[in-house]
Amino acid sequence: MNNPTVAGIVANVHDVTDRRQAMKELEAATATSESIIESANALIMAGNVKGELTIFNKTFEDLTGHKKADILGKPFMFLMPEEEREKHIATFMNAYNDIHVKDYEITILTSNGERKTTLFNSALIHDADMNPVVVGIGYDITERREVEKALHESEEELSAVLANVTDAVFRFTEGHLTWCNGKINGMLGYDKDEIVGVDVDIFMPSDVSLAELYEVVDTGLKKEGFFQGATKVRRKDGSVIIVEYSASPVPGKEPLELVGVARDITERLRMEEELRRSEEHFRALIENSMDAIAIIDADGTIRYESPSVERILGYKPEELVGRNALEFIHTDDMHKISGAFTDSVKNPGRVITTEVKFLHKDGSWRILEGLGNNLLDNPKVNGIVANYRDITERKRMEQQLQLAGRLAAIGELAAGVAHELNNPLAAVQAYAELLSGRDDIDETARSDVETIYSQAQRASRITGNLLSFARQYKPQKQLVSINQVIEKSLELHEYRMRVNNIDVVTELAPDLPSAMADFQLMQQVFVNLITNAEQAMTGSNGGGRLVIKTQIINEMIEVTFSDDGPGVPDDTIKSVFDPFFTTKDVGKGTGLGLSICYGIVKEHGGNIYVVNSVGEGATFVVELPVASEVISTSL
Repeated sequence: MNNPTVAGIVANVHDVTDRRQAMKELEAATATSESIIESANALIMAGNVKGELTIFNKTFEDLTGHKKADILGKPFMFLMPEEEREKHIATFMNAYNDIHVKDYEITILTSNGERKTTLFNSALIHDADMNPVVVGIGYDITERREVEKALHESEEELSAVLANVTDAVFRFTEGHLTWCNGKINGMLGYDKDEIVGVDVDIFMPSDVSLAELYEVVDTGLKKEGFFQGATKVRRKDGSVIIVEYSASPVPGKEPLELVGVARDITERLRMEEELRRSEEHFRALIENSMDAIAIIDADGTIRYESPSVERILGYKPEELVGRNALEFIHTDDMHKISGAFTDSVKNPGRVITTEVKFLHKDGSWRILEGLGNNLLDNPKVNGIVANYRDITERKRMEQQLQLAGRLAAIGELAAGVAHELNNPLAAVQAYAELLSGRDDIDETARSDVETIYSQAQRASRITGNLLSFARQYKPQKQLVSINQVIEKSLELHEYRMRVNNIDVVTELAPDLPSAMADFQLMQQVFVNLITNAEQAMTGSNGGGRLVIKTQIINEMIEVTFSDDGPGVPDDTIKSVFDPFFTTKDVGKGTGLGLSICYGIVKEHGGNIYVVNSVGEGATFVVELPVASEVISTSL
């Protein structure tokens, strides 16, 4: 208006309708983009050329704990550990140079210092003002990386385990191995590279049926879901071993894949077979040993008995196992065995020897000689091992040997005494007989002379017994029927047995062979034994029962005289065959009867002994050898 030339207001008008519309659309698009960025599940951030964060979405906020208001405008390197920042600067420079950076990992620090592993893709874009901006889109892969790490560590651990196990581990599918550990080399002689992918039939000896092997596999899988067994396998060098195996299917694998383990058991089977043979060998030795073997616990309980116990004591092993050994020990030996047992328990490894009377199943007492070894500390035994044997017969023989020695010495003395007495006794009898025939002596003197004569005769009979005891004669042996000797001996006692209420039972073997013996001397033995039995039963019971039995045992004729009298006291049983030993009243016995019987039987090559049951009678046993002529004929 101040310009005189124009003298008015000049106005330039432009049409901005399209621009205004474009601005509104841009604002709307920008708002939409920001909404999408904020609601995205991905981690989204952007940085300008200065490296400052211009975009930091809510997912990033949730992951790191950093607030957008606090972090926008700060360098993006602020989110990374210092040791990694230099490495990532180069990565972002590539992005600013418009090089698309794909799948790179960034460690992000949270507000509390925790580290998160993220995977990003970055690209260069331009904002509305055409300024370059690097946009990164990523995801939190922390959990995945931890799982992968754990899996890797697990695989390494599994690989280490499989490499060091003693068994061969394998995978198998469609008739061939797909994988195996290194132990296959030691077992089969192949490197694992030589056998992976190879059909398994190359390992099978000709006598192994693959069809039967596969049938085992199919049956096991159908019934149990796995299979196991053992088979022969041929090694690379051609030798054959026995392999024990087990396998199960890998879930979800098609075609069917099996994973399993295999072990060479050839040596184990060989050792088991040797052990079995060794056990059989020692079991046979134990079961056939003449001695019995027992294992006893510290409290005396019998835990084991070898089969020989039945031969020695009549019990089956199972009849003794679980019972206390002290139940069977005679009361006379209880103190001795208790002391020995206690001593053994207190002294591991010490061997203790003892002799005890043990109850036989038939009720008799047997003398056992035992060795006890304390192996309570040995875990394979854990008990006291007792080896024992029946020495009853040996003890009886020892007693007879001792008796024979005493009798021999006494016999020599008796023979000398008898010879010395015979002449004076003969003179006494002769002069007594002459005196008794004279008419010039009165009746009183005559009676005294007759007493002298009768006592001289008695003394003469005693010297005769002494000579018999001393065996100053030669027996007249011939083939004799022992049954007949017994019958003749009983005839002499028939009347006395009847009046004394003695019931005689004979069990004479009809086929008893003959013996080479002096009939009269054997009759003297049997008469003496019958008389003793009769007197024992009559004196204690007023009668009784006498059983006389003959039989053949071990090529010996055995004659037993069993009465039901009082028996022989234990403290005198060892002396019954001693000369001049008697339990009868004074004047009723000389004590030479059984000694003479002993000498006669020994002269015939036999044995005589007594088996006693106090309160239930006694059994005298006479053993005589069968005549050699009879044995020769039978052979």
